[in-house]
Amino acid sequence: MEEMSQLATGFKKRFYKFVSQYKQAIEENKQLKSENERIKADLDYKSREVEKLVGLQKKEDLKNAFLASDYDVKKAKQNISKIVREIDHCIALLNR
Repeated sequence: MEEMSQLATGFKKRFYKFVSQYKQAIEENKQLKSENERIKADLDYKSREVEKLVGLQKKEDLKNAFLASDYDVKKAKQNISKIVREIDHCIALLNR
């Protein structure tokens, strides 16, 4: 009978330890999910900022191509063709 009591006590201790670890895992999971959401939001914000800056850089490059003293007609035509292709791509996406 005493042996059963010791077995039950050992089981109880392991069970409570397991429950404690389970609760810790749940809390850690909540924290990690929260951190993950924060990082996703930060990444999304920075991706939009990069896209905005790339767009500004393209505009600046185009402006400089037209305003440069050593105006290169071929380069200007390439830039215009690139812009027209981008516009065509946007129109194609809108028509879907």
